[in-house]
This record gives sequence, C-alpha cells and structure tokens, in this order.
Amino acid sequence: MGLDIEAFVRQIESDSGEVSRSWELEQSHPSLPFRLWALVRFSHSDAYAALAEQSCAGLELSAIDEEISRRFAQMGEGRLSEMESRVYSLALVWAGAAMVLDDDVIDRRERKALVQLVGKEHADKVVAFAEAQGQDAVLSKLADAVSRINAASFATRRRFHEAIYAFSIALDVSPEETRAGRYLERTLRLR
Repeated sequence: MGLDIEAFVRQIESDSGEVSRSWELEQSHPSLPFRLWALVRFSHSDAYAALAEQSCAGLELSAIDEEISRRFAQMGEGRLSEMESRVYSLALVWAGAAMVLDDDVIDRRERKALVQLVGKEHADKVVAFAEAQGQDAVLSKLADAVSRINAASFATRRRFHEAIYAFSIALDVSPEETRAGRYLERTLRLR
C-alpha cells in the first residue's frame, strides 16, 4: 500500500490533533491514530520489553497506561472520560450488590456500606432489583459490567479493584470469601 509507518508514527507523536478526531467520539473504540500512538507507547514499557525478551528494562506499564489515560481523557472535551466514569460506576454498583448479596440477605451494615460505595439512589435501585430478580440476575449484571470495565483503561480497572477491596474491608470480609470476589479475581484484567 506504500504506507510509511515510521512517518505516520512521527506525525502522531508530534501532532496531538491527529490523534483526536471528534467525529470518532461516537464510535465504540478510539481512533486508529490514537490506538497506534498507544501501541507505540506500550512498546516502550517494561511489559513489552519482557515479552520481546529485550535487555533494556523499559518504563513501568502503569506509568505508560496513565499517560495514555490522560491523553484519552483529553480527547473530545472529556466525553470519553465520562463514558469510562459511567462504566466504573456501574461496575461498582453491581460488584457491591453481588458482594452484599452473597448470603442472600442484605443486613443494615451491608446496606450502609453499599450506600457509602455507590450512593443512596443507586443502592436503593440495586437492592430493589436484587430483591425482585435474585442473586443470579445480579451476578449476570456483574459479568456484563466486568466485561465493560475490562475494556476501560488500566488505571480505571486498578481504581475499581482498589474500591472493591476497600468495600470488602468495610464489610469485614475478604473478597475471596464471596462469589463476586472470586469472580472478579478470575475475570478482572489487572495487567
């Protein structure tokens, strides 16, 4: 096709406007130039160096991911970060609900912790849903939320994991002691 990859990468690295195209905000994935820029940044990471069996150490993957997240959030006047924030919030709602429902009963202490995690309005709605639909329906919603948060940035996934861990401490239970915690342990991508 005659594409000069090196020139394309230089253009992406030097022109941040090329990476952000507002018409692509309504698409389900970032623009191709942004994805290529993120891929180039990943190639400078310690994780890439290890996979490629390179002798140089590379930068920490978390630092590169935070750089990518910042640039991603700057695109589209924050609309993309709003989408990621909604994904994060929904994941908290369903993970919190699944954790408090582990014994099929939500006591006052668990409800209070859930309200602190997601707010009264969300807690009321998810408790009503859980009472009407049951634990399996909540776990199904959690599975959908986890698939969405796994598509979010590493920083968001890490923040979610930390929030759920703190929530489990508030519940005085180890995450592995609940079905939801074990499910998150198996499915949440933290690398």
